[in-house]
Amino acid sequence: MVAHSAVSLVMMLQKDVLFFHAASVAIGERGVLIFGAKGAGKTTLSLSLAGRGHAFLGDEYAAVSAIDFRLFPFRRTASIREGPRHERVDAFLSGQRCQMEVNADGTTRRRAPVGAIFPDAAPRPALLTHAFFLRRFASRPGTEPFRSGMESLSLLAPLLCTVWGVRREKEF
Repeated sequence: MVAHSAVSLVMMLQKDVLFFHAASVAIGERGVLIFGAKGAGKTTLSLSLAGRGHAFLGDEYAAVSAIDFRLFPFRRTASIREGPRHERVDAFLSGQRCQMEVNADGTTRRRAPVGAIFPDAAPRPALLTHAFFLRRFASRPGTEPFRSGMESLSLLAPLLCTVWGVRREKEF
């Protein structure tokens, strides 16, 4: 609770940064946001991309500059569910004692520092160029068109701290 409050306070003080419930990675020079509901696979996908050599920026919170649309690294200890994982993540978890946590829904997760899993993938800011919306895990990958509009706003999942203290005349 204390850690969550401290993180929220830091976010609230960043007036020119928007925060989202999303994962973020840098693929080359391009910043990618990965949105999805809890359990949709944001952490799994972002760690898999990091396992392929891309820069892992964050898996729970994404920080975007409201000025120049750069994604900033906002790493934390990853909370990794059971299920499909990149081989480097499995190798790390098999050789380390990681804190286990049980969620309210009964699922277990292991907490692991991403920098220790991928020491060669230093985080760096990247220009936001793409966003993906994960719906759910499925037996086969698939895509569906995204139509921007008010009905899609909930997919963006902005964190409340993003709008705390923002003056009304400011436009995003």
